[in-house]
Amino acid sequence: MISGNLSARESGPARAAMITALLGIALLLTATGCGTGATSFDLAEAHVEWIAFADELPAGETAADREDRAEKLAAEATRLLGDRQLTGLAGDEAYHAGSLLLAAGRAGEAAAMLESALPGLGSHKDQALVAAAAARLETGDADRARDHLMAVSDRTIAPAVAGSWCSVTFDLAEAFEEEQRWFETLPLLQLVRDSGDDRLGPVAARWIAYVHRDAGNEQAAKSAARDAMDRYPEDENLNVRMTNFLHQGGLVERQLPELPRMTWVGEGADGMNLAELMEGKVVLIDIWAPWCPPCRRSFSFLRELQQVNGDLGFQVVGLTRLYGYYEDEEVRVPDTPPERELELIEAFVASHDLTWPVGVTDHGDKLFTALGVAGIPNFIVIDRKGVVRGTFLGETAPTRARIEAMINDSLNISLDG
Repeated sequence: MISGNLSARESGPARAAMITALLGIALLLTATGCGTGATSFDLAEAHVEWIAFADELPAGETAADREDRAEKLAAEATRLLGDRQLTGLAGDEAYHAGSLLLAAGRAGEAAAMLESALPGLGSHKDQALVAAAAARLETGDADRARDHLMAVSDRTIAPAVAGSWCSVTFDLAEAFEEEQRWFETLPLLQLVRDSGDDRLGPVAARWIAYVHRDAGNEQAAKSAARDAMDRYPEDENLNVRMTNFLHQGGLVERQLPELPRMTWVGEGADGMNLAELMEGKVVLIDIWAPWCPPCRRSFSFLRELQQVNGDLGFQVVGLTRLYGYYEDEEVRVPDTPPERELELIEAFVASHDLTWPVGVTDHGDKLFTALGVAGIPNFIVIDRKGVVRGTFLGETAPTRARIEAMINDSLNISLDG
């Protein structure tokens, strides 16, 4: 996964709850009928009550806050479902029941219930398809999730469900990326790009470029990056990222460019010099940030690489920047002075057992421009002569395998040991 594309990417249960809430708001906006039976009305009323509860519950600033919110949302959905007998339901009844089951974290039951609702639905059908896609992703069935999303896109995507449809599409892209099937999501990402969604459209445009580079289609990647900038000329963040993306593609087989001044933190930081640290070694540069969940997930992989290869002339080097705020999985400190942010990063490095050198710069734009950073985590493999061998964006099993293979090749170690 590549961080920084969407704000506050939640865990599975929290994401499911968020999607249910978004779709519930769409339900209220469409103001459609809820059937005539007492059970149907009761389930619809419970669904609306849960939506109101979700709307009043603070979103939370940290990952821990969002996990706590997800638990509260699940508990409320469980309370509202009570001991109802959810058998023999169809149409609207099944839709409302399935939505509450999804919010309660019962994804398998939710998927089956929502899919049973589809034949009898009219105006709620798009909401049910998106919710069913979210539920199938929670159960690990990405292919059925894709089918549900494609069924929505076969028609004009209604504005009331466009945001949730786009969001679940990104979740599917991440699932396919992990399975090394990212390229299969291009048609859906192109639909998100063209959806008119001001928040997610530019993100999809960027991801299309990432997908092409990940698939080894460098010319298509460059074309997609330029297209993204042409589509969103006023989006400064997008244009900086895509400019960097194009630059990073040209770093391979060239000497590592000069980097801005670093302050080194962690064990042995005093007097550290990057050039001396890298001399004669195969180096993996990891560009990361404490607020980035996939960056944090990559630490165990980096730790293992260093332990296995450290005596063979290999070195992990972490690089990060000051952002003017600090956030990790536990805390968020807005408007952080540079000295305080540096202290917090140093404490983070120690508490997460980062045993490799970590450089911090207050010239973040210069660092990202020099290395062409379009998203994090971003990994750069450099050989013993200081030549960039390859760049990798995101943290997935296929990416880790490619990085390890390139490091082994650079160290002249066969994959057979």
